Formats: sequence, structure tokens, C-alpha cells
Amino acid sequence: MAFRAGSNQQEVFGAFLASPPKNETLVEVEKLIDWKVLRAIMAPVYKDASRGGRPGFDPVLMFKLLLLEQWYNLSDVRVVEEAADRLSFRAFLGIGTGDRVPDDSSLVRFRKRLLEADLLDALYAEVIIQMNEQGLGIEPGSMQIVDATLIKAAPAPPSKGTPEEERVDPDADFTVKNGKPHYGYKLHLAQDRETGLVTGHATTAASVHDSQVFEELIDGTGPAEVYADKAYDSRENRRVCRRLGARPRLMRRARPGKPLSAYHQRENQKMGRVRSFIEGVNATLKRFMRCGRAVYIGMEKVHLQMTFGVLAYNLRRYAALSRG
Repeated sequence: MAFRAGSNQQEVFGAFLASPPKNETLVEVEKLIDWKVLRAIMAPVYKDASRGGRPGFDPVLMFKLLLLEQWYNLSDVRVVEEAADRLSFRAFLGIGTGDRVPDDSSLVRFRKRLLEADLLDALYAEVIIQMNEQGLGIEPGSMQIVDATLIKAAPAPPSKGTPEEERVDPDADFTVKNGKPHYGYKLHLAQDRETGLVTGHATTAASVHDSQVFEELIDGTGPAEVYADKAYDSRENRRVCRRLGARPRLMRRARPGKPLSAYHQRENQKMGRVRSFIEGVNATLKRFMRCGRAVYIGMEKVHLQMTFGVLAYNLRRYAALSRG
């Protein structure tokens, strides 16, 4: 009897990232990070605690809850319910069977305080520093890929002609892709080809052209080559790459009256095969890490959501890399 064989042509990280992390991954992430340092960075979140009132929850506990939301695609309410019920969650959070789990309103307040204290970039950078110190970072002279993906806004698109001040989310806006309108945001990403790690990210309104965020994504990473699709094809972006010591591998687009030569068509095909690697990250973040649609209103909160999605993605990759 013949049986259907499994495919051995899966995306390199697809099978690993398509499902929630197993218990051992949570254990590995717990060991990888020096949480005391992150706790010290987040201390300003509770700067008013000395004025009285009940002590706040450990900021590391709250930080981990936000990571669990991304890994398991859970809302504030659901992650609290799961943390109260699942032993693997409680072990990762560092709380005993008799300890109280923060409620969802505490998570909302913590997220707000995190933004008000402007700590997001510092926390993200600290994780990268720690991973570099453990030899899990990006090697100089790497191959980097840049891309952007559209994110739906939390509210429905406003009707045509609605004044900006009357929109539910004034930071979201419209763009057109493949002839279809899209309302929301855009997540810009840079990825290291060798490790699969996301090396840079930014969140903008949907109407911001991909190429406008190009230098912000690759500056300071020291790649040997930078790959990107036709949206990034410009003399300025090529100059940016060369200034940073990188070889620009940007797919060419035809200009009016100037079709691509056979040589550039072949080069586009070669570069396209490498560039498509980043599409797996886009799909993973949107389908499995709570980044397919904004769950908040406003650029700051949406960027926080995207940043935790990227951080959750990278931490899983770091855990896999640590296993060799």
C-alpha cells in the first residue's frame, strides 16, 4: 500500500515557527536572558510606587506575559486565563501555584506605563546585546534582506471623505496594493539570511513608501550584501548601501520607455530567490505572532505590538540557535 510522503522542501524555519513554542523553548528562553538587567531597565515603570498604594507586579512578570501573548496569539484576557491554568506558563513567569496572576487591566496599565517611560527601544537593545555576548548575534559581513508588509488597522476603514480628526485611528491611512485598497499600517523589516534573525524593524502608516525606511533598517549592521525587491530600486538606496560598505542587490524595475535588459531580468530572478526568504518571516509574524492586524489604536501602541512580535520571533530563533 502506498502512503503520501511528507515534503522535505519546507521553509527552513517554517515548521519550527508555525506552532506555539513547546515547554522546553520557554525553559531555554528563561535561561538565555539575564532578567535582572531587564528588571532594572523597567524600574521607571513604577517610579510612583513610593507614594503609597499596593506594590506593583514584577515588571519582568508583566514583560513575560506580553511575550506569551505574541507566541500564543492571545489577548490580554486569554493570556491571564492561560497563565492561571497552565503549569508551563507559571514556570516561565516564575510564579507558584498559590501566587496571584495579574489581571488584564494590570496588563493594560503596564503597557501604557512602558510607553510613557519610553523604554521599548532600551529593552529591545538589551536583549540584542545579551545575545551578542553569548555568540548568538549577527556576524559582520552578513547577507541582509529588506522588505515591508501591510498590517490592517484595528477599526474598519473610514468612509470616503471622513475628516482625519473624525477617524477612529488618525494614525492609520490608505494605500493600494495589487489594485486593492488597504487601510492601516506597514511593518518594515530587515532580516539576516544566515540566522533568520530580524535585525531591524519600523512601523509606519500604510502610505509610507517602502524605500523611505531603507536606510533606517540597515544602518550600523555591517552587512556585506543587501537584498530587496523592486520597490527599493533607486540611486539613493544604492548609494546608501555603498556608504555602509555593502553591495546593493536591489532588484531592478523597468522605467517608462526603458524595458529591462535580458541581463537584468536574469539578475532579478537570482536576487528574487534570495529575497523571498524574508517572506517566511512576514507570514510567521502575521499568522502566528499576533502581527497580522493591529489590536490597538495609534502609532505608538501599534509599534509596541509589532516590536513585541519581532522580539518574540527573535527569542525563538535565539533559543534554536543556542541548541546549535
